[in-house]
Amino acid sequence: MLARTAALIAAVAIAYSLLGCQSTPNQALNESESEPGLFTERLTVPITQTRVAFDMVRMPGDEARAIEPFYISRHEVTWQMIYDWMYCQDLEDQQEAWALIDEGLRPSPLQEILAITFQVGDNNQTHPAMGMTRLTAQGYCIWLSEQTGRRYRLPTLAEWRHAAQLGGGLPIDSFDKHVLHAGNAEVHELTANRQTLPAGSKQPNAMGIYDLFGSVAEWVTNPGGPDLIVGGSINTPPAEISAHWQTEENIDIWSASYPNLPYSRFWYMDYYFTGIRLICEPASVVANPPEDRTAD
Repeated sequence: MLARTAALIAAVAIAYSLLGCQSTPNQALNESESEPGLFTERLTVPITQTRVAFDMVRMPGDEARAIEPFYISRHEVTWQMIYDWMYCQDLEDQQEAWALIDEGLRPSPLQEILAITFQVGDNNQTHPAMGMTRLTAQGYCIWLSEQTGRRYRLPTLAEWRHAAQLGGGLPIDSFDKHVLHAGNAEVHELTANRQTLPAGSKQPNAMGIYDLFGSVAEWVTNPGGPDLIVGGSINTPPAEISAHWQTEENIDIWSASYPNLPYSRFWYMDYYFTGIRLICEPASVVANPPEDRTAD
């Protein structure tokens, strides 16, 4: 199973290359080039006419740490954002849908037990999508890149920590107002039902980014090392949350109660507070500007 998953992740990397994208950060941009400080991505799925909009905030780079400028999503990816992609509602040909699932470019449909587990329904479309494996996270980024013509991907570990630092780091003096964690008063009922709060329920950091710490732990890539989830989650004790909180996948534990073998390549059954935040590369925004641009 692990060998097949590794092969699928390699296929994802090939898919990026076919899109003209690389799995490494964007090439350096001249800071004098015209770029928005914020843009709103607006996407309409043709068949269902589902409309999704989300904000991307521009982060300056750090030359000393070889970090190029990048855009980062203001919120974590929600169920509303991935629903049509997840269930292949944007495709008329179901054979095409199953071929993409076999290639690891679409997740297998959520079984009933998992859909109930994650409380996926009309009442929580604005909640962060969770329980997704790295393969699912990367597949969504590829689809979004194809739909928009802009290069979306997961953050690198260095980019995620850079965004956290620019946002003021861990908000010690107002921790509960900014971070959804295991010590919040409302968390017991939420975790008992395997739910979070809607994205953006807590206060944003100094860069206008919500839920960077807590809520769902976010996938990042880690060039030269294993991919990780970072930032802690609603299940993480407050004393453990920091910019350096991270952990590697352990599917034998994360899907221990999964009803079938092999484990799902796309969803976790037990360690379910995993999600994603998007990065968009400025070069792709300059080359293919969105309609809605807000100047610096």
